[in-house]
Amino acid sequence: MSGPPATPVEPKPAASVVIVREAATGAPEPLEVWMIRRNKSMKFLGGYYAFPGGRVDAADGAAEALACCHGVDVAAAEATFPGHDGDPALAFWVAAVRELLEESGILLACDAAGRPVDGHDPTIRSLVANLRKELMAGTPLPSLLAREGWKCDLRGLRY
Repeated sequence: MSGPPATPVEPKPAASVVIVREAATGAPEPLEVWMIRRNKSMKFLGGYYAFPGGRVDAADGAAEALACCHGVDVAAAEATFPGHDGDPALAFWVAAVRELLEESGILLACDAAGRPVDGHDPTIRSLVANLRKELMAGTPLPSLLAREGWKCDLRGLRY
């Protein structure tokens, strides 16, 4: 017989990103879904396939993080995701953008006028790679975006 039941783990606020697009004409399935493969050396689920994402950090709900958002504002986020405790609802969207950049090198960003950052441009691609390194070294996402005159482009995200 086993011992007493373990205390359930309290879920932590987190965000995941599922990237989906229509498949090419004639493909066997109508959609393509993009995933990452976790590094095999990771303690938690090393080598497994997953959607990019992770916990909501306190900095994701800071005023400067919320101010660097385009396409979803604080009120719209609260209306979409009411009744949660802790960080502002918009922090979940910021976490999604941050985790996507950190784990995959994809940055959902636009300029101050709302024009998406062109990831096909080799100069931009190189810049995003450097921003990812800085993010992973501890530079906050809002600082990185502000330096480039960019914002988190939340228009393509759906809760």
